Amino acid sequence: AVRRDAAQIILCDHHYWGGMRQVQHLAKLCQTFGLGLSMHSNNHLGISLMGMAQVAAATPHLTYACDTHYPWQTEEDEVVTGGRVPIVDGCVTIPDKPGLGVELDYDQLARGRERYAKCPYRKRDDTAEMRKHVDPNWERILPRWGLFLAMTFSNEQLLDGLDSVTTIPLIPFRGGRIDFDAHAKNVSYLMENNHLSDDRPRVICVAGTSLIHHVSHADQNQLIRVTGEVMGDRGILLSAVVPNPLPEGDRLIAEQASSNRPPDAYLVMPLGGVYSTEGLLEGFTDFGSRHQRNHGSRFLYYHRQPRDRGMVIRLIRESEAFVGIKVGTTEEEVPQLCAEIGEAGMVIWGVGDRSTAAARLGARGHTSGISVLFAKAGDGINNAQRNKDFEGAQALERRISALEEIRFENGRVYNYSAVAEAMIQSGFEDVDPGEGGPFNPRVSPEVAARVRQAIEGILDLH
Repeated sequence: AVRRDAAQIILCDHHYWGGMRQVQHLAKLCQTFGLGLSMHSNNHLGISLMGMAQVAAATPHLTYACDTHYPWQTEEDEVVTGGRVPIVDGCVTIPDKPGLGVELDYDQLARGRERYAKCPYRKRDDTAEMRKHVDPNWERILPRWGLFLAMTFSNEQLLDGLDSVTTIPLIPFRGGRIDFDAHAKNVSYLMENNHLSDDRPRVICVAGTSLIHHVSHADQNQLIRVTGEVMGDRGILLSAVVPNPLPEGDRLIAEQASSNRPPDAYLVMPLGGVYSTEGLLEGFTDFGSRHQRNHGSRFLYYHRQPRDRGMVIRLIRESEAFVGIKVGTTEEEVPQLCAEIGEAGMVIWGVGDRSTAAARLGARGHTSGISVLFAKAGDGINNAQRNKDFEGAQALERRISALEEIRFENGRVYNYSAVAEAMIQSGFEDVDPGEGGPFNPRVSPEVAARVRQAIEGILDLH
């Protein structure tokens, strides 16, 4: 966009662009590339207005005046002490007080809460309004300038970040459709409840346990957009790719790589159908090289077939694009995988939180389908494993073992639905399981009773 002079002035927003620091970061990028910078507004009150004014005053490269809708609001709307913030000759005075320089008027806030409770509207839906009045096929697409704000990891940083718990949150469905707001709520829970040691970033992957095999590519891309919006630069985002047929995988990566918050790496799901091990190595070597060259993409391979082990090891050792594998077979394979892959990549345990046996054998990090409800469990297990406190990790595993047993019984038949049921039974309001997904309805009353019993003693891990 810079090379083509596609835009000359960038309209930032301290809400939309990820906060005050991100606006300042954007300003530095605009200054570097010779772009003008202005600031967008919405129907804000005094707190948001002062947030805008404070960041504007601290951003020298803000070369155009800030927008504001503040004059639309009335004295009755304002919730800061002293009433409306004065705007004199187009200027707001920056207070010499700490923070934003304003304080809440709690009586006004209570009146605002009463008005909110009486209002029938709960969610702004620009997409519905645009489709109604402008274009029935209109879609909301975030600006690609957000690419500048995505976190960029070196391979070393990425691999250290993946020595963690990778949460694979379920995708909530309602009425047969994905509830993207509920998904955003679940990702927010994960980001706001990060208990990993040493301020390590949260790792989130939209993958098989999420039910990506049952969603369209358009919906999968929207899931990645929503996840990236919530995560911002505070975590590591992985996107799973089902590579059948391969051209569809190519298209999916090309689309996601150009999103406003592209994934930091891609998890290649197991091939379906008939294939040879030689074909696997040749096909994915070419696939990885192509997307590394075109998009800077990096990949993990999800290893599910023991017969593929030799070629998967070669893939990691010989392809610069593939940085590791997720093991979905048995612990018995871990020592050979670790020994033969060596420093060429990492070996991650990929069969749930009961991962300490694999960690003792050399695996680094694990995946979790229950962290979307019990964040302290997966985080605590990984913290202990990184400290070589395997007994402590296994003590946590024993607490969540009953739920994991239900998930993985009979060929993982309740991998998704047991987590959804646990979310429902828990009663926690900061997560949303939806109403059951495609081919994964709510469990039977008998299984629901087992789930309820399994989570009774672990609600403190939420």
